[in-house]
Amino acid sequence: MPSIEQPPLESMPYRPRLRDRLTEFGWRIRESLTDWRENWALRRELAALDRGWLLGETLADIGVSRAELASIAAGHPKRSRLFGRMMARLRIARPRRAELLDLLTTCNGCTATRRCRHWLDSGSRTGYEAFCPNAETLKRLGAGRPH
Repeated sequence: MPSIEQPPLESMPYRPRLRDRLTEFGWRIRESLTDWRENWALRRELAALDRGWLLGETLADIGVSRAELASIAAGHPKRSRLFGRMMARLRIARPRRAELLDLLTTCNGCTATRRCRHWLDSGSRTGYEAFCPNAETLKRLGAGRPH
C-alpha cells in the first residue's frame, strides 16, 4: 500500500483555529474544576452551619428560605459570576434584598447560561431581552441610568 505523505501540521490552514479552540477548552475545564471546588466548599460550610444549628437562624435573619438558599448555592459560583457581569454590563446598582433574591433565584433556574455567556462575551448592551428571564426587572432597575 502506498504511503500518503501528510503536510506538516503547521502548514494546515485550520491549525490556529484548532489551537485557539483547544486553549479555550482547556480554560473551560480549569474554570469548571475551580467552580466545582468553590461549590463544594460552600456546601461544606453550609452543612457545618446546619450541624451547629446556626443555619436556620441565619437564614431567618436575612429572610431567605432553605429552598431559596439551595437554589442559589446550586448555581454558585458560575451563575453568580454571570449575574455579576450582567449587572455590571447594564450598570445596575445593587437592588433591594427582596429584588436581589428574586433576581438570583430566577438566574439560578435559567437554562440560557450559554447564550448569556456568549452575550456577555460579545460586549453588547442590547439583546439580552431575547433570552434572559430577568429582562423586565433588569430593564426597570436600569431605567433612567445613563448607558
